[in-house]
Amino acid sequence: MAKDHRFLDDITNRKMLFAHLIRSSIPKGLISSIKIPDMPKGYYSLIHEDIPGENRISVFSEEMPLLCNGNVRYEGEPILVICGPDEDKVLKLCSNTIIEYDTDYSLLTFDNYQESQIVTTKKFARGSVDSKFKDPSQTVEGEYKTSMQMLPITYPMGAIAKYKNNILEINTSSQWPFHVQKTAADICAIPSREIQVKIEPYHHTYDEKLILPSIYSAIAAVLAIKSGKQVRIVAEPHKILKYSIKRPPVQIIRKSALNNLGKIIAEEIEINVDIGAYPLFTDEILSQLILGAASIYSITNLRIKANAIRTSSPPMNVFKGCGIGMGVFSAETHISRIAVLQQTNPVTLRLEYLPKKNLKLPSGGILKQISQRDILTKVAVKSDFNRKYSAYEVLKKRQKGKLERPGNLRGIGLAIGYAGNGFTRKRENREAYSMRVKLDQNDRLYIASSSNGSTPGNIWKETAGKILGLDNESIEIVKGDTTILPNSGPSFLSNDLSIMTNLVEKCCTGIKNHRFHKPLPIEEKRVFKSPGKEIWDSEKLKGMPFNALSWGAAVVEIELDPVFLRPIIRGIWTIFDIGKIHNIEAARSTAESEIYESLAWACGETELFRSAVSYTDMEMIEKTKLTEISIDFITDSKRSSGGIAQIPDAIIPSAFVQALSQATGIYFDTLPVTPEIIFQHLGYNED
Repeated sequence: MAKDHRFLDDITNRKMLFAHLIRSSIPKGLISSIKIPDMPKGYYSLIHEDIPGENRISVFSEEMPLLCNGNVRYEGEPILVICGPDEDKVLKLCSNTIIEYDTDYSLLTFDNYQESQIVTTKKFARGSVDSKFKDPSQTVEGEYKTSMQMLPITYPMGAIAKYKNNILEINTSSQWPFHVQKTAADICAIPSREIQVKIEPYHHTYDEKLILPSIYSAIAAVLAIKSGKQVRIVAEPHKILKYSIKRPPVQIIRKSALNNLGKIIAEEIEINVDIGAYPLFTDEILSQLILGAASIYSITNLRIKANAIRTSSPPMNVFKGCGIGMGVFSAETHISRIAVLQQTNPVTLRLEYLPKKNLKLPSGGILKQISQRDILTKVAVKSDFNRKYSAYEVLKKRQKGKLERPGNLRGIGLAIGYAGNGFTRKRENREAYSMRVKLDQNDRLYIASSSNGSTPGNIWKETAGKILGLDNESIEIVKGDTTILPNSGPSFLSNDLSIMTNLVEKCCTGIKNHRFHKPLPIEEKRVFKSPGKEIWDSEKLKGMPFNALSWGAAVVEIELDPVFLRPIIRGIWTIFDIGKIHNIEAARSTAESEIYESLAWACGETELFRSAVSYTDMEMIEKTKLTEISIDFITDSKRSSGGIAQIPDAIIPSAFVQALSQATGIYFDTLPVTPEIIFQHLGYNED
C-alpha cells in the first residue's frame, strides 16, 4: 500500500502512546464505581470528569456524550480510556480496571416501544384524508420492515493526535474534517484555529466516516494535550462491527383507501425508526423517510407521521444515507401489492398515478427536465417486463397449492424512485461549501477542497481539463489540512459530486474568462450555500428539499432454487437520470457496485461476506451470482449533476422483493429476505 494510503494501525513510532477504550458491559444502568489501577509513569487514564471542555459530540442541534457521564444507555458505551507507550501493558491495565454498575433491567425496545420513548415526531399532510377513509370501497394495508444492517466489511478506524507549540495536529480519515476540528476544539477547550486536521483520502464508505472520526479524534486530542505525546487510538475490528454505525430498523405502516373504481383516493402512513440510545441526525432521517414514503405518485390526500424511537441499542443514524431508500421500499412494494390485488400490470398502475405534466414532488417541489414516465417505460421495455410478468402470473396460478414440491418458481419486480444529494435544506444544515482553484505561471492548476473522496477528485480533474484545455498531469488536487484548505462541508450523499463539481466548473470558467486578460497566477473561489425557507420549509416539509435529485428505475428477475430456497438472479435492468454526467464509466462502475451491494442486503447475503478481507473480494464474490445486468443512463440531461451511489439502495430491494413475492405467491414485506424466512412462509414439511 502506498505511503499516502497507509491504515492508521500501520503508523507508529517509539515515542507514540497507544490508547484503548473501555466500554460498558451492560445496556442500561448507573455506574456505581470505577476502580482504575495505579498508572505507571508515562501512562494516563481519561474519564468524563477529566475532559477540559464540553463532554459532548454535537451534530446540528443534537448531542451525545463523548465518554459516559455515569448513566449507561447502551452496551458498549465508551466510559474511559487508558493510554501508554506499551500497548500490551495498556491492554492489561484495561483488563484490570473494574467498573461496577447498578443495572437497570427495564430495557428500551423498538418492537414494543412506549410513548415516552418517542424523541421526535414529524408530520406531513395534504388534502382531506379523514373524509376519504370514512367509507372507502376497499382498504389496502401493509406493514413494511427493514432490519438493522451492520457494516459488511471492517478496516482500522481511529485517529492520531499530537500537541506541539500550541498547535494540535490530528490525523484521521473523515468525510467531515471540519466537524472533527470543531469537536476537538469544543472538547479540548482550545480555539479551532489552533487545530490542524489533516485531510486524508478515503474510498468506499457507508458513512461510518461521518461522525466516528470526530469521536476518536477528540479522545486522542485530549490525551495528546494531557500527556504532551503523540497518541494513537485505533478501534478493534470486532468492536467496529458491534458498536459503530448501523442501518436503523424501520417500520412503515401504510393504509390506502380505494374508491369503487379501484382508484387510490387517500393514504395514511405511520413511520417508526429506531435511533438507538442517542439521537443524532434525527430531523434529517425523519424528513427523508417521509419524502421516500410519500413516493412520486399523485395521491391527492396524504398524511404521514414519523416517529424517532429511543432504545437501549447503540446509536443508529446515517448508513448509506438518511433513510429515503427505506421509504421508497415501502411505497414501491405497496403499490405493486395493490396492482396484484386489482390484477393489474404494475407498470400500468404506476403510469396511472405518475403526473403527465406540471411535475412536482409530493412536497410541492417543482421537477424540471425529468420524465418519470419515460424512465419507467424504458426500463419496462428493455427488460420485457410486461410479457414476463404476465407469463409468471400464469405460472404462479398453476403452482398455487403445490408448494410442497415446487418446480421452477420465477418472478419479476419493478421499482422507480429518487434520492437527494446531501442533507435537506434545513436552515441549521446549511453548510457553506467552498472550492478554490488556482492556475499558476506554468499552466498548472491546483484544486483545493476539504472533500477528499477519490472518485470526485478524478471527476474534478476531467471537468477542469475540458474547460481549460489541460491534461490530467497538469492538474493537482491539493493535499493539506483544515488550516489551508477551504471548508467544503461534509462529503455526504454525493454532494461532492453534485455541489462541488459545479463549483469546480464555476471556478474554472472564471479563470478561463480572465486567463488572457490578467497576469498569472489567477485564483478563483466559489461558495455554495443552500437557499432558505422560501425554497424549502423544513417544518411543513414543503418545497424542494434537495439541491439536486437523482432518479432511477429497476427491474429484477429471479428464479427460486427449490432445494436451498436461494434466489437465482436471472437479470437486472436499470436506467438512471442523474443529470449531467461528467464521467459515464465512473458512474457505471459506481452503479454496478451499489447494485450488487443492494441485492446482497435484500437477500441477506451480507453476513456471508463478514470475514472477507476487502471490499473488492466481496464485490467479486457477489458478481458471480449475477447472470445479466443492464445499466443505462439518460445522457442528454441538462439538469445539474447528481450522484448515483444511493439510488440502487432505494429501488433494487423493492424490485427484488416483488419478484420473490410473485415467484412464491406470498407477499414479502421485510428486508432482508433470507432462505430461512422463505422456508417459514412456504410452510414446507420438514420430512
